[in-house]
Amino acid sequence: MNGTDSHQLTKGLNFLTIHLFRVLLILSILISAAAIPTGRVLADPELPLPRMPICGDQDRSETPLVLNCPDFNPSFEIKYYQVPATGSVNVHIDFVFREATYNNELGYFTVDDESGRIGGIGPGEPGYYQKVFERTTIIFHSGSSANTADVDLPLLGGDILVFFLVQNNTLENLKRNNPNNEIGRSPLAFFSLDLLNPDGRDHFVGFNGPANNLTQFGFEDQRNGGDNDYDDVVYNVSPPLQSATGFLDIPLAYTNFADALQGSNGGSGPGYVNSWFDHTDPGDINANNLAPWYGPYTGTKDITRENCTTLGVSCYDGHDGIDFRKVATAVLAAAPGTVKYAGWGWFGKQVVIDHNNCYATLYGHLKSISVLLNNPITERQQIGVMGNTGLSIGGGGGTHLHFGVYYNRNCDNNWIDENGKPLEDNVVVVDPYGWSGEGEDPLVTAREGTPNESIPNGRLWKDPMGPRG
Repeated sequence: MNGTDSHQLTKGLNFLTIHLFRVLLILSILISAAAIPTGRVLADPELPLPRMPICGDQDRSETPLVLNCPDFNPSFEIKYYQVPATGSVNVHIDFVFREATYNNELGYFTVDDESGRIGGIGPGEPGYYQKVFERTTIIFHSGSSANTADVDLPLLGGDILVFFLVQNNTLENLKRNNPNNEIGRSPLAFFSLDLLNPDGRDHFVGFNGPANNLTQFGFEDQRNGGDNDYDDVVYNVSPPLQSATGFLDIPLAYTNFADALQGSNGGSGPGYVNSWFDHTDPGDINANNLAPWYGPYTGTKDITRENCTTLGVSCYDGHDGIDFRKVATAVLAAAPGTVKYAGWGWFGKQVVIDHNNCYATLYGHLKSISVLLNNPITERQQIGVMGNTGLSIGGGGGTHLHFGVYYNRNCDNNWIDENGKPLEDNVVVVDPYGWSGEGEDPLVTAREGTPNESIPNGRLWKDPMGPRG
């Protein structure tokens, strides 16, 4: 091989090496990009987490500091949180734990409704981040820790909140340098609302602390899951915040959610409901007045199932639940949770499920029960078979499901007495339909000036109901 051939060979090898390097670089970029989910949001991680939830305070103001504290219950996929009660509410925030090298900044903003819209613009739509920046408030500035002083937020009952964390930086720099929160730019922000996270990952977890009457939240501050510990910023909020979005599914099989939640109109049509919840006096059958979720009864006779036809369904005065007609025999859990009662009780054979968010659901008049006390319950798991046991007068009698929804004012997971009757001191029945009638909700008016005046009574169904059929 002469010198010219050697030189040409060397040039060829260098050319191949450069192109091979470029190919490998491109492959590396593609593989890295594939690791970032697009259009897919991951759920909260499986428990237990490395350290959360946490009792006590890292600043040693409360002892002892307990990691993986058993006094908390995980909340489900809640991304919008609502301030309880009405009027002015002082919301107390306590930074309790930090396991992070980043100096993150924590804040919140309010949204207009349970879909997250601000000024008519929804999450993911152009201009949404700009609307967010108009409403942001810093809770703990960059560099804060458990030693930072607690913060009191002057909010209003009913305010809907979204929390955010600016990674190792400040909100002002986010606005200036990365106003659309784009991957590849700095700084980044992560939100309690997954749809706003630039890596498509869940960065936020929540727990209910019934014993301490608070909610606890934690953020993961690294991209693509990081170390999945969710304890880079951990803070307690009191009074406990509530879910601003519905979480209940229909406890029976259905094809169309909105249709199934309508009145049955005497058993015809797609509606499942045979009897509405009475907003005037739930539980008092002698009050002789009735107001379902869409307005009061306007008939002139005594209110019974027989003369309540103007409502389009069978109904009766004092009903403290929803009666579903027999459209299917399998009764399904309306949301995941834990069985707190399974047996004969106030509503015949009944099951009570605690949903670990201050709410529980009751399934009454069952023919048979297929779960046991303290069983964990998964999404839409069958819990029994529809029947007609016990004092069964709702829905015109006969086989039907009495479905009750209860709120625990203390959020302490105590729901029912030894006779299967919901506790009266701290457990209050609510209507999953909320109130859509004109004027003040009679249920809210009746509870003013009582310990139950701060009990929420908004819509709890997970999907839109549509107009009354």
